[in-house]
Amino acid sequence: YTQVDNRISDLELESSSPGSVHLFSAAMRPFAPEPSKVRMLSPLLLPIALLLGMMAAVIFDFLDPHIYTSEDIEGVLGFAPIGSLFANGDVTQLMFDECVLRLAAAVDHSARLAGVHTFVMTSTDAQAGTTTTVENLAYALASLGSKVITIDSCGNANPVAYVAVGLNDTNYQTSLSHPTASLRQPTTAPSLHTPTVNAHTLPGRVTPLPSFVNNAFKNLTNDYDVVLIDAAPLLSSAETEYLARCADVTILLTCAGKTTKAKLLRAARLLERLDVPGTATVINKVSLLRVDKSIRNDVREFEERSETTTSHLKTRFHPYRVGESPLNQNPEQTVSQRAV
Repeated sequence: YTQVDNRISDLELESSSPGSVHLFSAAMRPFAPEPSKVRMLSPLLLPIALLLGMMAAVIFDFLDPHIYTSEDIEGVLGFAPIGSLFANGDVTQLMFDECVLRLAAAVDHSARLAGVHTFVMTSTDAQAGTTTTVENLAYALASLGSKVITIDSCGNANPVAYVAVGLNDTNYQTSLSHPTASLRQPTTAPSLHTPTVNAHTLPGRVTPLPSFVNNAFKNLTNDYDVVLIDAAPLLSSAETEYLARCADVTILLTCAGKTTKAKLLRAARLLERLDVPGTATVINKVSLLRVDKSIRNDVREFEERSETTTSHLKTRFHPYRVGESPLNQNPEQTVSQRAV
């Protein structure tokens, strides 16, 4: 009884003391640690974590403003591009040549059926590969039998003509026997002379367009089947806007992973405002990992077939530039270097 009375008095003293925290009963030491719940919850947490990761990837891809495939361009503009070029290193050279050939076939089809001759190749971004694409396209068109000339609108390089010469050509065989005979070669590219401008006509700050750019829409269409003009990016060049108005078709080159949907839409609205005669798009540097599974399977099948039939493939005609005449080479050496 004495201990109970002392305990009651202590409790009364603690309850009546001015402190806010009181010790009622000391905690007891546990007999064993509580079991972990990780093993029990892991079968439920793993699917949830995978689902959240997939949702984050889908949301990030949905909100990504860049263009990666032809389907992205078709979703923005409403029509598919005429060509799709893979990035360097993702496919073999033969597969890349096939993509360039498809692009050349589309341009050749337009030139033959629609009667268009002048094509302006421009881009939405700087360093999108316009110059390289124009050169590859010119080689492919020349291999299809078209007389092509490429022009740099900035005037940094001379115009280059492309033409294919085959060994079964009568003129070519005659030229090998008689060097003075006529050779089937491209017409000499026009000279790059800056037109004389009257000081009273144009202010000194205005730089006129090079003469070969103006002549490309007047005289070169009579001598060449296709005229390819390498122009500066459309959104930052007034000369490109002028060329787009004058050319038959304006090819807008986009760079996969670099061009944004908003910039592509701006370029499309600008071409619509300029009222250009024709418009087409090409996507460059497409990653093989971004395309559909069916396209990857097609690429893999083509590469496997090309590896097994490399020795049976026919060598294509290799068009050469102006000045690279076969007359400068040994006829026996030339014949040995080309496939019969």
